[in-house]
Amino acid sequence: MRQCRWLLSPNVGLAVFGTNSEANSLSVEEKAELLDALIDAGIDPGRMMPGVGHCAITDSVRLAAHAVKLGWSS
Repeated sequence: MRQCRWLLSPNVGLAVFGTNSEANSLSVEEKAELLDALIDAGIDPGRMMPGVGHCAITDSVRLAAHAVKLGWSS
């Protein structure tokens, strides 16, 4: 969380789960838990762009729905 706060301090956003396919090594459940942890730590969902793409469309939809439930909007 300290790294996230540091990145947010100069008024930038967070590309949660990376931009270069780093997230392929995480499950949908792990990503949902990490999003929950960011929200619980007080990170504004409006400052995040969570990567919700997966090989399976159903996984993408599931994670996108979870992110929206937490307050993220595209």
